[in-house]
Amino acid sequence: MKPAPANQPLMLAFAAAALSLAVIGGLGLAMWMDKGAALFLSLVEAGLAWCL
Repeated sequence: MKPAPANQPLMLAFAAAALSLAVIGGLGLAMWMDKGAALFLSLVEAGLAWCL
């Protein structure tokens, strides 16, 4: 059996970081798809309140 390459721990850390960023991004997108319209409308209403 061949010994593991020296950069394997670095690659595992990079893969873990990439996976965590993908999970956070996916959760953010899911929350935006769920509540995005209400958030946008509340921001529009708040912006229009400054015009009165």
